[in-house]
Amino acid sequence: MPRSWYLFVQIISVSLLVACGVCRSASLVGGYGEYKEVQCHLQQRIEQASAGDIINGAGCVERSAVKLQKRLTLQNLTIKGSDDWSGDFTAVGGNYQSRRTVPEFEEPSDTDDWDNAQLCETADDVMCIEAEMVFVNGTYLRQLPDGSDPGAGEFALDEERRVILGSDPGNALVEVVVRQMGIHMYRGSAGAVLDNVLVTQVGNTVGPHGLGTGPAIKNNGQALTVKNSEVSWVHGTGMSCGGGVRCEITGTEVHHAGAAGMNSFKARPLIFDHNRIHHNCTSLPDVHYNDTFTCSGLKIIGQASVPGSVTDSEFYKNDHSGIWLDGRANEITIANNRIHHNEERGIEIENSSDVTIRDNVLFANGWVGTTSAAFNSGGIYILDGADVKIYRNVMAWNRDGFAYIGGERRDRNTGIEMYDNDIIVGGTDAGNQILTGWLLRGDELGGNIAHDNRYYYGGQKDDSAKNKFQWDRAKYASLAEFNSTPGEENSHWLSNDEVRRLLSANKLPTKSP
Repeated sequence: MPRSWYLFVQIISVSLLVACGVCRSASLVGGYGEYKEVQCHLQQRIEQASAGDIINGAGCVERSAVKLQKRLTLQNLTIKGSDDWSGDFTAVGGNYQSRRTVPEFEEPSDTDDWDNAQLCETADDVMCIEAEMVFVNGTYLRQLPDGSDPGAGEFALDEERRVILGSDPGNALVEVVVRQMGIHMYRGSAGAVLDNVLVTQVGNTVGPHGLGTGPAIKNNGQALTVKNSEVSWVHGTGMSCGGGVRCEITGTEVHHAGAAGMNSFKARPLIFDHNRIHHNCTSLPDVHYNDTFTCSGLKIIGQASVPGSVTDSEFYKNDHSGIWLDGRANEITIANNRIHHNEERGIEIENSSDVTIRDNVLFANGWVGTTSAAFNSGGIYILDGADVKIYRNVMAWNRDGFAYIGGERRDRNTGIEMYDNDIIVGGTDAGNQILTGWLLRGDELGGNIAHDNRYYYGGQKDDSAKNKFQWDRAKYASLAEFNSTPGEENSHWLSNDEVRRLLSANKLPTKSP
């Protein structure tokens, strides 16, 4: 390292120490060369602070779980559930064994949650609930079953819970996850603010339906504002906020969570604006939670009588759905979002009502996971909903366009109106793709309507024999015929030129995946 750069690092480190107050500097030697990690005794500072105070970490790294019991603002700091184990490994039998041992982790099967067998994608998935994690120079290593012989990029635990690496870490920074929570709030902390806070490398686990036994950030029924922050590389759910209080999440990124990126349970209200939610429930190769219960980018459950909103955010490459409303998540507006490349659906509305979906761009959703035989994969999907207004959305290159399936869980599944949307599919999926489909399961479809929408089906129009629409059990290849049903009226085909202009204006790919 040039002396001038070394002196610059030293000056910055001293400045951070002054700003952080009770922080101390820990000298580390890692794969990035010699550097300083400034650590904070954050819990001590929380205990010394008064309600309303601002604690500015000035770049501190806190390697401990944080319990927040006062209304404070935490700024400019990182909280890691890992410890630095660099230099802790010795060569043993062709692998590299740690001197220290990983503490015993709480697993879902050790809790009183009902039916923990539902948590994993398959019943024989032994790694789903194993929450240990190891990072080398910031890169996630794949976990193998205990006692395995790991290769490069992998690790396992031995019977003593020592970490076994498959390759020599050398002078790399090795971080081993030893904690299962990041920040948990408790009584007295209502109104707390997290501003420019990174929570990462947490070995938390989840419970059924994605509600979480320990999200990395958990508000526990205390009003919370999170802004300009990040949650990443956690084993379970990234963040949860709800419990009949205000939850405001803005300018925040949540990614690489083993389960859902964020859950909101009966927030009053949820204000979710200008966030980026991606690679959740998809990116940890040894973790396969059951997406029926635990996965999605954002899952909202049971909005508590105060209108909430999800706006101007981006959701992509999440398992199940980008946005999932369930369990009477009522009075939610979803607007001006960009939602793409989610494995099954862009937006899913389940057993909820009084929802507005407008001015969103949804593309390339639904191409991983379930098939489209029942038109349940793609742009917007409603399962048992009422009074949902869907308008001015662009749905392009999703496996299916819009789908409604009415079930028997609600007294009323009416009041759904879809209009002024552009729906484009490639028509390449063996004739199974549906632009718009309505299907009942024991209820009446009357009272739901679509009108004045614009369609494109791979350049094919009414002269194609492929079925593109459905109203109840009847399928239609012709838009003219479909226009004569309550499923659609006064809609028309888009020309190739109109599609090109629409794709260009919305910065969308020119063809289907």
